[in-house]
Amino acid sequence: MTSLRMIAGHAVREMLDDATCIELVQDAMIATSRGDTVQPPRWMMALPTAPHAVLGLMPGLLPEAPCFGAKVTAVYPDNHMLGLPSHQSLILLYEKDHGAPVAVIDGAEVTAARTAPASAVATRALARPDAGDLAILGYGTQAERHIAAIRHVRPVRRIRVWGRSAERTAAFAATQADRTGLPVEAMATVEAAVDGADIICTVSAARSPILDANRIAPGAHVNIVGSSSRDALEVSPAVIAGSRVFVDYLPATLALGGDVIEAIATGLIEEGDIAGEIGSVLAGLLTGRRSADEITAYKSVGIPAQDLACANFLLRESSRRALGESVDW
Repeated sequence: MTSLRMIAGHAVREMLDDATCIELVQDAMIATSRGDTVQPPRWMMALPTAPHAVLGLMPGLLPEAPCFGAKVTAVYPDNHMLGLPSHQSLILLYEKDHGAPVAVIDGAEVTAARTAPASAVATRALARPDAGDLAILGYGTQAERHIAAIRHVRPVRRIRVWGRSAERTAAFAATQADRTGLPVEAMATVEAAVDGADIICTVSAARSPILDANRIAPGAHVNIVGSSSRDALEVSPAVIAGSRVFVDYLPATLALGGDVIEAIATGLIEEGDIAGEIGSVLAGLLTGRRSADEITAYKSVGIPAQDLACANFLLRESSRRALGESVDW
């Protein structure tokens, strides 16, 4: 008989803070770029139940972790209009010795927790050391989490926010100003939000580009986060072509990174123009930023290694802290 650990969202939130998650994600990305992980292509099934809805399966294995597993996710992009999460998922963990299931974890909370730290890891590797003018395109959960995570790795002095709803943008900016004690401004246009910004994070639900290359200041770093399917883009192909672009995992990007796929399809870049994976920069195997004026970009699609690093940590910590519930299996 096996004991199966059930780790709900509130327990994930209690255990997985930004500082911890940044280090877990960094290690996972280094392992990915060294070729130490097993991460098959994400399997996706279109669902006829809602526009653009899909069921996704992301299996994987980390070399040193005691458990392998998979994240199973139902993605309903329009849920945000109802105040519901767009990604609803579970992470399943199995022990390596005999393949017994050992944990079921709230995957939506893990995804929410590790996405911004992944951007923070890339920002720490690629943004100028003094970068502190932050532009956030979007006002959802990831906008809030990116502000918090980026502040761990760079001296943020000013924050500007843009979103499609002026009312929601203003409310988000006011909340973040109270929370951070920093000047947080709601901007009427993308252009105003990114003008002169050192760090730009696109964390929107956009399916067509909201950011163009001529709006990005020399020396800026861009985290392209909100889109993770072939037919969704947040930035124009010119942004990709005009930046030194790094990705989390090249096979996943070429399959699902719409922003990069479109730049290749339109002939603005070739696959070989992608600078490489961010894990190679973190491991000291690849040069990141080459000059103060260079524009760098990190395209995130999310990979199983990040989820599994966090999930294995949560399983260990939940036992140590007596969080979660165990059931006989």
